[in-house]
Amino acid sequence: MARRVQCQRSWTESGRALRRWTRGLLYAGWLLMQATGAAAPASREYDVKAVLLYNFTQFVTWPATAFSAPDAPIVIGILGSDPFDGALAEIARREKAEGRRIVVEHCRNLETARRCQILFVSMDERPNWPKIAVALRGQPVLTVAEFDGFVVGGGMIHLAKNPE
Repeated sequence: MARRVQCQRSWTESGRALRRWTRGLLYAGWLLMQATGAAAPASREYDVKAVLLYNFTQFVTWPATAFSAPDAPIVIGILGSDPFDGALAEIARREKAEGRRIVVEHCRNLETARRCQILFVSMDERPNWPKIAVALRGQPVLTVAEFDGFVVGGGMIHLAKNPE
């Protein structure tokens, strides 16, 4: 009997995760439909990547120590140039995760980056990645980037684009 309850709980949790993922994909589709015919493909690419960064908030659980207060927001930081052209900020303005607001912060230094829950490391920070990785080691920060060698160098999620 206990095993059956455990399976039901597992299916319920899986259903919630599937609904979150589906909602994120629908949101990504909506963003793509909002793009005009004159929009550059790179712009649409970063709209989708912004939705992916938001979706990571739905699947990651941070320790309580990752937040400065019980009601502190989830901070998505961008270290380096911002390729999202406002798409990430728009999502953060509208959405929540785990009952927390989402805030997008442009990190000017490593100390600011250490206070984020998710950190997107821009392409222009690639030469600094080894130093950044060392500074973030042991911190509850989900690191994301799109340059080669990121994961091998200690990063967590590499957003790769399929060759066309």
